[in-house]
Amino acid sequence: MDRVAGKPEEAPVIEEWQGTREEIAFLKSLKNRGEVKSQSLLGASGVLRIRHASGVYQLRETQTGKLILTK
Repeated sequence: MDRVAGKPEEAPVIEEWQGTREEIAFLKSLKNRGEVKSQSLLGASGVLRIRHASGVYQLRETQTGKLILTK
């Protein structure tokens, strides 16, 4: 999150992600868990862009610590 303006930073959209073996194993393990920590998805930026169907959604953490999903 842009701490000065209070707006989320734009995250790049990754068309074909090529992760490390550890990253790929972690993502595959998420399917078997019923829960995941938001910080592991949002990372340091506090923003995750999700491509779904024909749209791109943005999951971000607010300044008060809540999660918001927007299109």
